Amino acid sequence: MTRNTTTENKLRAIGLAVLMVFSVFGGAVAVSGTAAAGNAPDAGSYSSGTIPGTDNTPTAFAAPDRPAEIADIDFETPGNVSYVDVGIDQGSDSLGGIESGDVSEINVSLYHNNGELLASQVQTYNENEENVSFVGTATDGGDNVAAITVTAEIASDASDGAVIDAGIEVKGEDTSGTLQSFGGNSPYDTVGTQEIDNSDTFVTASVSSPTQGSVSGATVEIIKVSTGTVVATKTTDSNGNIPSVQVAQGNKYTATARKGGFTTSSSATKAANPGTTNLPITLTAVGIPKTVEVIHTVPTDQQQPADDTSDIVYYVQVRGQLGNVDGEPLNDKVVDLNINDSSGTLDIEPDGPSPPPGQNTTEELTLPNGTTVNGTTMFRVDSGDVQSAVLNFSSNQNQSAFTMAPANFGVLSGEGTVQGQVVAEDTTGGLEDAQVWAVDYNRFTGNAATPTFDVGSGDTDYFRVVNESTGDVVDADNYRIALDEAPANSATGKVEFLNESNKGVGSGFFITDRGITDGEVPFYIVPLEPDSDDGEDYQVQVSETAPNATRQASPQTAPAESFVDAVDTVGNDAQFGATENLTYADAENNSEPYDEGGPVLADLTDEDGDYVLSKLYTNFQQGKQYVVISQKAGYSTDFVDAGVTERGFDIGTIGPFVSTAPEEFGEDENLNLKPREVTPIVDVQNVGFAEGLTDNDQLQNFQEFNNQTDAFLQTIVRDGSYIDVVNVTATAESSGQPVDATVTLEVEDDIDVNGADDSPDSNATNIAGEWVEVAGGTIVNSTQDTITIEVGADGQAQAWFQADRSVQSYDPGDGGPANITATAENNADEPDRTAKQIVGITQFGSISGFVTDEANNGISESEVYVDEFDLNTQFLSGSAPFNTAVDLEPIDSNNDNEPENYRINIINGTSAVIASETVPRSELVSGYGFEDFSTSVRVRFGLVPPEPSGFTLVTETRTDGTYTLPRVPAKGTSAQFQNAFNVRSLTDKGNVGAAQAFPGVSSTDDANIVIPEAGAQLGVSDLNPQNVTVTQGDVIDVSANVSNTGTATVTRDVQFRVNDSVIATQTVTVPGGETVPVTFNNIDTASLSNGTYTHGVYVLNSGNVDTSATATLTVESDNGTDGQVTTDDIITAIVEYNSGSDDVTTDDIISMIVQYNSQN
Repeated sequence: MTRNTTTENKLRAIGLAVLMVFSVFGGAVAVSGTAAAGNAPDAGSYSSGTIPGTDNTPTAFAAPDRPAEIADIDFETPGNVSYVDVGIDQGSDSLGGIESGDVSEINVSLYHNNGELLASQVQTYNENEENVSFVGTATDGGDNVAAITVTAEIASDASDGAVIDAGIEVKGEDTSGTLQSFGGNSPYDTVGTQEIDNSDTFVTASVSSPTQGSVSGATVEIIKVSTGTVVATKTTDSNGNIPSVQVAQGNKYTATARKGGFTTSSSATKAANPGTTNLPITLTAVGIPKTVEVIHTVPTDQQQPADDTSDIVYYVQVRGQLGNVDGEPLNDKVVDLNINDSSGTLDIEPDGPSPPPGQNTTEELTLPNGTTVNGTTMFRVDSGDVQSAVLNFSSNQNQSAFTMAPANFGVLSGEGTVQGQVVAEDTTGGLEDAQVWAVDYNRFTGNAATPTFDVGSGDTDYFRVVNESTGDVVDADNYRIALDEAPANSATGKVEFLNESNKGVGSGFFITDRGITDGEVPFYIVPLEPDSDDGEDYQVQVSETAPNATRQASPQTAPAESFVDAVDTVGNDAQFGATENLTYADAENNSEPYDEGGPVLADLTDEDGDYVLSKLYTNFQQGKQYVVISQKAGYSTDFVDAGVTERGFDIGTIGPFVSTAPEEFGEDENLNLKPREVTPIVDVQNVGFAEGLTDNDQLQNFQEFNNQTDAFLQTIVRDGSYIDVVNVTATAESSGQPVDATVTLEVEDDIDVNGADDSPDSNATNIAGEWVEVAGGTIVNSTQDTITIEVGADGQAQAWFQADRSVQSYDPGDGGPANITATAENNADEPDRTAKQIVGITQFGSISGFVTDEANNGISESEVYVDEFDLNTQFLSGSAPFNTAVDLEPIDSNNDNEPENYRINIINGTSAVIASETVPRSELVSGYGFEDFSTSVRVRFGLVPPEPSGFTLVTETRTDGTYTLPRVPAKGTSAQFQNAFNVRSLTDKGNVGAAQAFPGVSSTDDANIVIPEAGAQLGVSDLNPQNVTVTQGDVIDVSANVSNTGTATVTRDVQFRVNDSVIATQTVTVPGGETVPVTFNNIDTASLSNGTYTHGVYVLNSGNVDTSATATLTVESDNGTDGQVTTDDIITAIVEYNSGSDDVTTDDIISMIVQYNSQN
């Protein structure tokens, strides 16, 4: 279609004038690039690639007298639409001689980016490129058109076989009246084609379900069988039918339907003949899980005892969509159970330990209340561990369908009581502070192994239990042995000195068969502690001859006639595992005070040996059985069985451990403990430190370390006042209970207790400190750095060690940091050590020197400071980094090169800051002792001065340039102990120099500092032009002289600036005492608005100090307005431009608008 471009251009020019006038009188004119854009579409709307975002144009057949969709496009970027050009033959796939007469009319619809229809125009189709106008509609502004559809009404006499492939061109009119096409090809070639078919052949489909009738809302695809092409996609209506789809006569078609809640199914294949061919589809309803719910639990509070037998039962139902119906119970759906949060082991029936395979939901499951439910399955959960767990029930067909439920297993309270006395067998008197605790019988037997051995008649076999994961022989006081239905003349008991590596009562056991004939002896072994997570770590070993009972053997190497892995009567290796924690600590952890409801599962005997275990769970009148256990360091372990009911009735014999009926409520259950030799295990632990404290009250107020583990290196400073505090703990090797023991503490060095030199190094270190106090124990002997103490009955003592005064640090080389060693008197083979670093104090050295320029002229009043010094014995070599160092950073807040504060950093070898503080300069000039840092930091790095006068880290040069730092940190007099220093000097002009020094104790090292360019300072003069007025757009040259008042040659950047904005830069080199001219040519003033500015030439000297020569620069416009542009000026220029004047261009008008906006 041909349009009158001359008329359009005139209309656009008038529109531009009107729009600009309105915009100016509105108070502002907006400019983007070189074109006004006040109400123009977004520029992005016309950029390449904005059409299409998505092309949904279908490929289909078109029938006469019916509408056919020939374009369906989503824009990538919304925009204004003024016109749409539609050509039915503009696409590359237009075939078969399509003519304009084949389409009677077109309908073009435009949509908002929210999907709302903005405008729709129906227009007779007369030409192969029809122009549809949307001027004046809602699409003609606002940049909100995001999609377009075009349908064509096929003419009654349309050519059979002709193919439509539409081309679309979308245009928007901007504020200048210029039409701009959307980005992309012009016209845009749609992806789909529409072939005209006059045969009047159609297919349809109907969808139904045998159980639910017609299926509405199903998605149906009509598929051409020969090519597999989907020719149409439709949705079924309320009767299960889809609209008819025109197809080519004679081809075969099938239809596929899908909908949630049904199987996907296809119709039979049929040939399409004139008329309408139906493709019926049958769908089968299936369940889609949407929710998983725990509908009932037994018990309802989801709490049970942790006894490995009491179940919590969960009834779990799955619901979802079944065909067209939602919320239906679904059978034959798999429910998975996973444990989200559990501190122990859960057993889940019927499939054993968690997580089990999924359980299928079933029909007609009966709940405990008699209700019958569908779509439900059941899980049973029990535990022998006291814990609170979270169970996650989910559908394996829909992971978003899940629910969570708690499971709580505890030691429940009740009204049962067990009481009695613990007696020492050797004195027959009550035993004080013995541990007594009760364990549920089912939990106790959960650890039981039940091997049966063939012991020869009249023979005695010796056994032991080995933990194969550690290789240790398990002490027999840590498990229980009992015969199970053995012959009356058989016996078992613990054996003393069974293994020479584990001397002591209870290190093994024996079984004797006193019968006339050989007999099988079944027995139980119940460990009190669980083995590793891998399980079955406990191995029973046997030695069949009595003399071998004292022969040493390990589980890894079993010499002849010694212990070997036992095999029971059925040929099985006697290896077993244990999962339950049956110790006193576990019972104590699961107890509650009596007045808080109990249960009281653990108790310590009083001075008469009496104990009471109360508020025990009894399972009401059914009764409950417990095993009561007692231990005390230095004594064997004893077990007794007790059964309790709510009223104290007997509950009968349960299991192999009860040789008689349980006692009635309130009757004593007594335990007998045999004395035994105890092997103490000693532990010494870093606790804290104190400084300068003398009396005991002050010593108790020491400062504790945050990290008190042996892995954390603690420091002892040899300053004569530092006190190191350690804890000593002694426990029985067999039971882990506290015991009294004799312990020797020694500070390790090169000199032994008797003063002999143990080191081949002639420079042996002798740490002659003193153990000044002991609490909780008794001092047996003390000699300088060695002390022997007896810890109290609670196995605890605390000791204070005060170091001597020395500059010498101690490190035992390959043995790691120095230690405090604790050794028990009767277990010298197993000492314990703390990790210590013994650091000599830091003393005074001094540094002095000259600060000069390159001509060796002394520089007065120059700041001198210690930039960095190392804290280790090695000294700085070349550029190698310090291992640990102190770094000073001047803080010059006023930018006058006179720091008022310094930042002090302690850094490691990678320059990472370990500790940091800001310190006033005045404190660093004299008397600084690093007091700003914590005591632990000062001690750790030896930053403690020997006198209150402190260190000097900052000073100032004298009039001749000399300086002295009289007291800097120093470690020794030899290179081995000298500290490496970097010293810096800072002039008032910001010049910096540095040097190194290595001062020793009471000695001075020189560090002469040369500051490059110290005397150099560039000045600027003779600026030309000075105060000057120019017309906007003039090009000017600016010059000045740069002079060097110093003696050294200096290279600096020189800048020309206007109002502090850098316009141009060049580099100049000026020898000492000379002047160099600089010129900045061709400075364009076009970018400067009318007004007065400060311009000048600037030099950036050292220390960020500028020198400059400046003057004023006035810029005026060239239109006689003295720089002021009014709305009348702009309107006049627009009128002249529209009248065809060559004196005014669009650039002139835009420039005036920009200037107006900058002034207003």
